[in-house]
Amino acid sequence: MRNDYQKGSERTKLSIVLIGSLLSLILVATPILAVSYTITVQSDYPTYSGVSTIHITGQVSPAPGPNTAAFVSVLNPHGDPVDYGVEQVDANTGAFSHSTVTGGAGPLAAAWISGTYTVNASWGSSGTVAYQTATFAYTATTTTTTQTTTTATTTPASSITVSIIDVGQGDSIFVDTPSKDVLIDGGPRSSGTKVVQFLNNRGITKLDYLIATHADADHIGGLITVLQSNIRIDNVMWNGRSADTQTYRDWFGLASQHPMSVLVRGQNYTLANGVWMFVLNPTNPVEFSDSNDNSIVVKIQIGKIGFMLTGDCEQACEASILNAKFDLESQTLKVGHHGSRTSTSPAFLSAVTPSVAVISAGLNNQYGHPHQEVIDRLLSASITIYGTYQSGDIVVIGYPDRLQVTGQPQPIPEFPAVFVTLFVTIVAVLVLLKFKKPLPRLSAFRGAVHTKQSPKS
Repeated sequence: MRNDYQKGSERTKLSIVLIGSLLSLILVATPILAVSYTITVQSDYPTYSGVSTIHITGQVSPAPGPNTAAFVSVLNPHGDPVDYGVEQVDANTGAFSHSTVTGGAGPLAAAWISGTYTVNASWGSSGTVAYQTATFAYTATTTTTTQTTTTATTTPASSITVSIIDVGQGDSIFVDTPSKDVLIDGGPRSSGTKVVQFLNNRGITKLDYLIATHADADHIGGLITVLQSNIRIDNVMWNGRSADTQTYRDWFGLASQHPMSVLVRGQNYTLANGVWMFVLNPTNPVEFSDSNDNSIVVKIQIGKIGFMLTGDCEQACEASILNAKFDLESQTLKVGHHGSRTSTSPAFLSAVTPSVAVISAGLNNQYGHPHQEVIDRLLSASITIYGTYQSGDIVVIGYPDRLQVTGQPQPIPEFPAVFVTLFVTIVAVLVLLKFKKPLPRLSAFRGAVHTKQSPKS
């Protein structure tokens, strides 16, 4: 289709050089990397087909090279990802490309594709992650194109707070950053009031992004109350998959009153200076028929600290993410599917390599979550585990170079408490039986009584 656009369009090409310094977010000893971007914009405006397109191609100099991953994303003037978000930079050539399409070829189309575009870049090697944000302005006209360029160098955020809210058997996660706030799921409908109260207690009056990972009732039910509250919601994000349930219909009826975006693998959002949200699942089109495996999975990154938030992603979903060759290393893992044995495969756990794992599940739930084999797998990897069913809300602060679990949540032991209690009881009984003085034999007792009652001879 691009050839058709090019045949019937007036083309304007411009080159924009965006040069900036990447800010190191880890250790003082980490060098600041200088990266040059040459971005070429080709505008197919207007076109005879009634569709206007911008093609953005770029060159990173120097090229990333081996063992270094570089990603570039472009946001259009309306804040939407161009070409579904992130594009990985070719390690050998440094090339990347994006496209954005809008309907129509008249003044409205020109206004839509004109404005300030934002270029976000991440650059990582051997655990080092750095970021750059730059902007360029683009104006579509029928004959000429004008532009100005600026490079924005910003101070990275000092910390973010990720709260796994205790909603019983369900998921709800609040991500608080210096700029944008994100609520991921709201637990079951019965927990909606608690989630709203949690946000109110923290003075949250606006959510930049409300994410429904998938349509299961224990994830979107509580969002109904959030959507009915006085909290302003700027954008509802979901996986685009419906469900034939009343909970889904109630949720969608409210969600559709807000701007909605479908999240797909490869998208990337800047939540604050130096804080990024990468979308790892689902794909477009979706790979699976199972609702859980089409869950939205995101990685929140600040400096070298990552939070892997997995929804109900099961092992098929995990394998797909592994095959995509993303950098999955994260210091905190929200364990998939409430600690079910159907999630948290050894391969996925090995790729994420968390030091902290959080399980969101209800106490004594009907599914037996979390399953003991998942607990054993996490403990065998020397991962500290916390559970909402045991400690309530779990709040983790992420700094660019470390994380901190706040409050005093109780780590989940190697054996469930009921097993520990049973074991201690058995040991105590055995000890009592071993050291208790034996009772005299009954025959000896009878003999003593008979002798005492016998008359003297």
